Amino acid sequence: MSLQLHGYSGQRVERLARRLPTLRPMPDTRGKSGGRMHTRSLAYVTPLAFLLLSTCGKSPTAADPVGKAVLVMSSNWTGQYDIWLRDSTDHLIDLTPGTEFFDVSPTWSPDGQHIAFASNRGGNGYFVYLMNPDGSGVKKLSDTANAGPAWSPDGLRIAFVGGTDIWTGNPDGSQFQRLTFGGAISPSWSPDGQKIAFVCYDATPPNAEICTITTAGLDTTNLTNDPGRDYAPQWSPDGQKIAFYSDRSGRFEIYVMNADGSGQVRLTDFFTSSINPTWSPDGRLILFSEDDPNVGTRLYVMNPDGTDQRIIPNTSGAESASFRP
Repeated sequence: MSLQLHGYSGQRVERLARRLPTLRPMPDTRGKSGGRMHTRSLAYVTPLAFLLLSTCGKSPTAADPVGKAVLVMSSNWTGQYDIWLRDSTDHLIDLTPGTEFFDVSPTWSPDGQHIAFASNRGGNGYFVYLMNPDGSGVKKLSDTANAGPAWSPDGLRIAFVGGTDIWTGNPDGSQFQRLTFGGAISPSWSPDGQKIAFVCYDATPPNAEICTITTAGLDTTNLTNDPGRDYAPQWSPDGQKIAFYSDRSGRFEIYVMNADGSGQVRLTDFFTSSINPTWSPDGRLILFSEDDPNVGTRLYVMNPDGTDQRIIPNTSGAESASFRP
């Protein structure tokens, strides 16, 4: 028997279990012999099952806000961060099961044939890895690429963070080029392939702004200039807007601005943190992660003007995600 827990993180399941002292834990049956396509089995006996089945009845019953879109996301639903595939039927597939390390920041290649992500699975810090959409063929990009993978629009290059700088390289690990020199993270490639948006920061005093640079490493432009910290820029598919998140209001919220930095507008107004925006391939939706202290992190989508904010079912524990092209 398997159960998909809508809106409930693994940690909350554990807290519920501790409140029912008569329960005895059962082994975690992850179905290794059946390949990678599996869901988590119910890990506790009947009393907790009744409790979870009753709370799952509170899940949203409206139509899935992303329709048949396929998402790849980083989630700690099991207590550690794995890369999960949420398929067109709302089923979850753990693409990186059985590791005790953190796998984060997944992003699809433009042709949908590969997924880049960052992981500390090597035991010596984070590095960028590539894999097939079914989780097979995992390989490290290089010893230089540490985090923040972002594909070029044609899929021929990957931007990444190496140390404290933005670099680009080929997916086969060749022809690296350093674009910045100190204080740069979180690259995002413009749809026309001419610029990369990134976070430019100073350690003292702590400050983080959104900047752009050409892919030749020239003409750095500062798009934001605010006392708050601005993170995770993401270009809209038409190249006209950039979404990001910032704590300029006192907590992290999602913002959008024109590609030249003008017209900065806050889109969310939660009592907790809203982070990691990303656009749907058609530009009609912005996906983001929201941290609810009662149920943990989960994914939302909204219109580009901030209206019609809706929970994406079956995304408990997810802190970042990417639409399949």
